[in-house]
Amino acid sequence: MKFFLDTSAIFHYLKAKSVYARIEKELSPFDTRNTALISIVTLGELESLAVRCEWDTNKKNQLQDLLSKCKVVAISADIIDRYAEVDAYSQGLHASIESDSDPTFMGKNDLWIAATASTLGATLITIDKDFSHLENHFLDLKLLSVRGKFLN
Repeated sequence: MKFFLDTSAIFHYLKAKSVYARIEKELSPFDTRNTALISIVTLGELESLAVRCEWDTNKKNQLQDLLSKCKVVAISADIIDRYAEVDAYSQGLHASIESDSDPTFMGKNDLWIAATASTLGATLITIDKDFSHLENHFLDLKLLSVRGKFLN
């Protein structure tokens, strides 16, 4: 199975606490029978996080070990097309797909991540509920909470 890990999932995976345990128990994205994918956009977000939080060498090495188990997906023409579809749908402005919810203005990085996971037909693992409205039309979503809470 193909699993696409959002930045929030990677971050919480690094903490090796409850979310890590749930991801491993329920999904096992790094099992040899599965494929763990991340967006090139996630690499940028993680690098920014490391700089802002002044991660030490051990934390950076831990991240590199985890990323070495993932296939990084670059942005392609198909993903650009899907980005436009997801963005229009999210804003309630898609010409042929009626939205099931109020307009949702997603961050641009989340749009890239959603478009990539959708294009690849991969299950998106996230803690960010901003992807929820896409589940019935664009994504197979595995939304996890942290102590009963989601990211906005």
